[in-house]
Amino acid sequence: MLTTAAASKRPFMSRAAPVAMALVAASALLTGASAQTTPVTQLPPAQPSAASAPQAAGQPLPPQLLLGQRLAAIRARTTVLGTIVIVSDAPSYLAAIGAWSDRLRFPILIDDDTPEAREDIARFARAFRPARVMRFGPAPSKEASATFAAADPVAVQLAHEQSWDAVAQSAGSANPVTRLASRWRELGHVPPGVVLATANDPAWAGGLALAAGWGQPFSFVGSGQDVNSAMQVKHADGLEKIARDAATASGLTWDKLGDELEAVTLAMNVPARISNDDKDFFALTDRVGRSGDGLKAGARWAWCGQLFGSSARGVYRAMSSLFVQPEAAWIFDSYAETAPWNTWDGTQAKKVAESEGWPIKLAVTLFDTPNNTAAAWRTASARPLDAGLVLVNTMGNWDYFDLQAGRREPGDIPIQRVPTMVHMVHSWSARNPADRTTVGGRWLDQGSYVYVGSVHEPFLQAFVPTPQVMGRLLAGAPIGAAVRQENAQVWRVTTLGDPLAMIGAPMKRDDDTLPRLGTADPASPETPAAAPTDIAQGLREALTAAEFELAFEILILQGRDAEVARLAATLLLKPDAKVPARAWALAVLPLIRENNIADGLLAFSRADATMRKQTATLDGVWLAIASPDAGLDRDAVLDALRASPRKDSFARDALALAGSWSRVRGEPAARTMLRSLAEAAPSDAARKAITDAATAPASTWSR
Repeated sequence: MLTTAAASKRPFMSRAAPVAMALVAASALLTGASAQTTPVTQLPPAQPSAASAPQAAGQPLPPQLLLGQRLAAIRARTTVLGTIVIVSDAPSYLAAIGAWSDRLRFPILIDDDTPEAREDIARFARAFRPARVMRFGPAPSKEASATFAAADPVAVQLAHEQSWDAVAQSAGSANPVTRLASRWRELGHVPPGVVLATANDPAWAGGLALAAGWGQPFSFVGSGQDVNSAMQVKHADGLEKIARDAATASGLTWDKLGDELEAVTLAMNVPARISNDDKDFFALTDRVGRSGDGLKAGARWAWCGQLFGSSARGVYRAMSSLFVQPEAAWIFDSYAETAPWNTWDGTQAKKVAESEGWPIKLAVTLFDTPNNTAAAWRTASARPLDAGLVLVNTMGNWDYFDLQAGRREPGDIPIQRVPTMVHMVHSWSARNPADRTTVGGRWLDQGSYVYVGSVHEPFLQAFVPTPQVMGRLLAGAPIGAAVRQENAQVWRVTTLGDPLAMIGAPMKRDDDTLPRLGTADPASPETPAAAPTDIAQGLREALTAAEFELAFEILILQGRDAEVARLAATLLLKPDAKVPARAWALAVLPLIRENNIADGLLAFSRADATMRKQTATLDGVWLAIASPDAGLDRDAVLDALRASPRKDSFARDALALAGSWSRVRGEPAARTMLRSLAEAAPSDAARKAITDAATAPASTWSR
C-alpha cells in the first residue's frame, strides 16, 4: 500500500496559476540539503506555490539545475555518429569505447546471444533511428559473453583514457589517473561525478560507458552480488566511505552540493536495500552520497544511482541515458482528486509539460479521472508504450498495483517500444528489482533504463510530487536530483539507473562519418582488430533468397519494424509462402508494435514453439489480446494461446482467454479448457483461481 503521513496541508499550486510560473517554481524548490534532517513521516510534500516564485529572480540557480547545465554543456559539445555498433565480447567492447573521443561518440550495444539482449538493441534502435548498424568483433556466443564476467582493470582504464584522447594528449604521464585528470583540465572539463564498479561483476561494462560518456573517474572496488537481498548498515557505510575516498582521490571538490563532484554511480550487482533489523529497509542510493554514518547520515554531497544487471543490459541502460532522449510522456494517475492525493496530480503534471518556455516539448498522453481505472489501464497496455518518460501514481505492493475500480499485476505493465525513464509513486515496487514478477522488476525487464521507486513502505510524502518531477526534469535537472526530497532522512526511494540521465536538447548528429574502429584492441594494442561490418549488407540477398528469418533479424536490429510488419502481413496472405516457424516468431512483436494486432497473433500461432515462450513475446501477445481488433475468432490463435499462458500470470491469462474461447467454441468448451489449464497451473493459488472460474459465471472471465 501507499499511505500518507502526518503532513502540512499547504495548498498545491493553483490550477489557475499562470503556466509561466512552472520554471520559476522548479528552480525555487530545487534547494540544497542541509545538515539537519527531518523524518519523512513529519515532512510536508515538496510543493511549488505562488509564494515561492520570487526566489528565482536574481538569485543563483540551485545545485540541481547547475549540474543539469554542466551536463547539457557536455552534450552540446558532443557530436553523435549515427551508427550503432554491436559487439559480443569484452575486447571488442573496450576497443569500441576507446574509439570515442572527447567530442565524437557513437552508441555501443552488446549482443550476448540472448533474446533479451537483441530485444534491447532493437528497442534502442527504434528510439535512436540509426543511419546504419554494424557488428564489430566475433559472433555472439556464450564464450564471447563470458569475457565480461571479470574485467581487466588495466584494459578498462586504457579504454577510458582513449575515449577522451588522454593517452595521445598526455603521453608524458605514466599514471593513468593523472593522464585523464590532465586531459580533462586541458579541455576545461569538470567531471560531474564518480563511477564505482566491481571487477568480477559484469555491471562494470555499463559503468565504463557512463564514466567515459560523461567524463567521470572510474574505480574498481570489491563487493558482493545479489540485487534482491538486503545490505547491512555497516556495509552501506563502507560503500559510502569508498565513494568518499574515490571523490577525494580525484582532487576535485566534492563534500557538498554545488561543488564539482555531484553524483555517484554504483555499477554493481549489490543489494538495492539496506536493513538494520531484517524488517525495516532503506534505499542504498539514498544512503550513498551523504555525510555521516548509518541511517542517521546527514547532508547530501552527491546524488546516487545504481546500474545493475548483465553486461548487455547494463550497457543498454547506460547507452540509453547517453544517446536517447524522451520525446513523449505517459502519465497515469490513479489517485483521488482530494487532499493529499491531488498534490501528485497527473493532470497538473501534463499542464506543467505543456507550459511555455521549456527548451524541450513532450507530447503527453494522460490517464486521470475518470479515465484512470483498471479497465483503462488494460486497454492502454494492449498496445506498446511509445513514450520515453513514464509517471505513474498507484497504490499496492511489489506484486500488484491498485487503480480506480480494480487491480493490475506486473504482467499488465505494457511492453515498451522505446527505452523509458519511469517514476512510480507506489509502495514496495523496487523491493526486488531484478525479479520481473515484481512491479519495478517488470518495468526494468521491459526496457526501462531508469526506474525510481520504493524498496519498502515509503509513505506518500517520500515522493516528490509528480508535477514537480515533470517541472524539474524539463528545467534540466538530472533525474537523480529531480526525484529527491532534500530535507529528509535516509529513506526508501531508490534510483536505479544513471543518476545523470536527463531530458535535454538533441546532440549534434553526423550520419555520414563512420566510427574509427578496426585499428587495435586496447588490451593488446599490437594486435589489429577486425573491421566492423554493416549488418544490412546481407539484407538484399536474404530477401532475394526468401531467407526471411535472417531478413527479419536484420530489419529488427535496425529498428525497422514497419518494414518487417509490411512484409509479414503480405506473407500471411500467401498460403504457399515458405516462411519458417522461426521467422514467424521474429515477426510477432513488430506486427504488434505497428498496431497490426490480428496479424501479430496469427504469426504467433505459426511461430516456433520454443521462441514462442520468450518472455517479451509472451508479454506482447497476452497484452495485445485486450485490443478490440485482436482477431481472437481464429482457431489457430486460440490454440496457440491455450498452449502459452505466462507462468507468472497463469490464472489471469487463462481467464482472459476463456471469454474468447466461449464466444468461438461455446461456453461448455470454455469451461473444459479452464479445467484442463487448472491441472497444468504452476501454483496452488493459480490452480484454485482457475478451478473457481470454471464454475463461475462466464461474465467474470474476460478481465
